[in-house]
Amino acid sequence: MVEQHGNLYLENLVGRRELKDSLLRLVQTGNNVSLLLQGEEGLGKHTVARALAEILLCRQPCNNYACHKCASCNYFHAQSHPDYVELTLQAGQKQITMEQLRNFTDEQVNLQPLLGSRRVFLLELYAVSPQAQNLLLKTLESGAAGNFYILLANNLTQVLPTVQSRTQIFNLPHLSQEDLQQFTATLPADGRQDAAELKRLAEFSQGNPGFYLQLLHDEAFLRYYNDLQEIFLRALKCSPALLLSEILTELGAYKDKDKQPYLWRIWSFFLYKTSLRRPSCRPVFIAWQKCVARLQANGSFEIQMQAFLPELAKVL
Repeated sequence: MVEQHGNLYLENLVGRRELKDSLLRLVQTGNNVSLLLQGEEGLGKHTVARALAEILLCRQPCNNYACHKCASCNYFHAQSHPDYVELTLQAGQKQITMEQLRNFTDEQVNLQPLLGSRRVFLLELYAVSPQAQNLLLKTLESGAAGNFYILLANNLTQVLPTVQSRTQIFNLPHLSQEDLQQFTATLPADGRQDAAELKRLAEFSQGNPGFYLQLLHDEAFLRYYNDLQEIFLRALKCSPALLLSEILTELGAYKDKDKQPYLWRIWSFFLYKTSLRRPSCRPVFIAWQKCVARLQANGSFEIQMQAFLPELAKVL
């Protein structure tokens, strides 16, 4: 999502100075390693990984960055670099198959570089099952000497400990609010949002640029935000009986699958902000996260709401 806006060059990516410096130091060592880049969806893992890959493959680096002009960089920009391979989900796929991974380990990793001294592989590890990840262990340990692996995960729970132990792990941090303002300045002008709306969207996105872009292009968000804020504030002031009747009825408007994610995200935001001001609400925030997880697993909306609202009533 972030990749659709602006340059992909590492030096032009907003924020994350410490991360970028660490990655550049890694490149300067000249070592071929297995790197695990982890961070939640929307933080720009692919953007950072591809920008790093260009630097790794560049034949005439300038001040530790890619030159963007040599034959290698031109091939990379044209998405036809012979020494760069991505193993990613294809359209309609939910998981990278065992067969795809076997073909990758059998056919790709033992080839010699054509343009330089290394080959770079990007692998969406979050789309690889734990069983299939076992196929990678030998590859990560004893692949061709010129191979550099960039593995992507949304969080470390998706990665086998044995895989983690064979990689250098880098965490992709959220952007600061100042960084988000700078990021906004790089985007095409959009007359729909005024300064107040942009500030609210930036705050709500909590430093996740991919989610921020979603909000910028989602005309329904502010309408749902205002409605759910009103319901939430009323819930904090009403009696437990009203929570289980009137508030439950009003939340029923978000039962549909296309509206549920708005409720999950927006109430998570409100509950988190409330828990910062009122520590007694922290258990309610945790209860809401569990409720959302069950709803995401196709749990009954009515049952989950009826189970959660009494938890909220305990702190009123």
